[in-house]
Amino acid sequence: MKKMISIIILYISFTTIFSQTILFDLTKDELAGNADWTIGHSPNWIGGISDFGQALRNLGYTTNTLNGNNITNSDLSNCDVFVIPEPQNAFSQSEKSAIVNFVQNGGGLLLIGDHDGADRNNNGWDAIHIFNETLDIDTNFGFSFNYDNEWQDPTNNIENPRTLITENVNSVGMWGGSTINTGTNGTCHIWLDNNHTQPYVVSAIINQGKVVAM
Repeated sequence: MKKMISIIILYISFTTIFSQTILFDLTKDELAGNADWTIGHSPNWIGGISDFGQALRNLGYTTNTLNGNNITNSDLSNCDVFVIPEPQNAFSQSEKSAIVNFVQNGGGLLLIGDHDGADRNNNGWDAIHIFNETLDIDTNFGFSFNYDNEWQDPTNNIENPRTLITENVNSVGMWGGSTINTGTNGTCHIWLDNNHTQPYVVSAIINQGKVVAM
């Protein structure tokens, strides 16, 4: 729950610069294993990140879930921000193109990774390999996930001064996650270490759009 609260606070701050519709991906087996990266369904909001979805709705945003097995340009044309929480299946070339085009044309994208080896459906892919290798985020967005597994009790290794991403955030913890290589384009917001060399919340501006990875 602490992890979810941190995500909610960070992402609400991020979405305030966009308009009204937030789309959560459920095409990449995000329910595999012991994961439940869903915002639930009315009237019983029992998905694992339903508090995230409800917090967004309380602020006036519309939340939707993308079901099925494929992500298309048409799907993304109906939202302002696309959330991909720990995918377990690889992106196709057409899906990669749709997501990159969405961002380049002004969309907001939130990528939620996990730790190395978090392969929930035992198909040989975990979220950080999927983001790095089939969404090709290094080439397309200028940063990449590291293949590590990090733990950290709540700390205040947070950028100062705050930005929209970290406004009103005073402490953040990590319980089994990965750090991020900022590459050529990543702006760091939260770090694992006091020396600010191992970021795990990063953003990037891509043409007209923005990406946050955590």
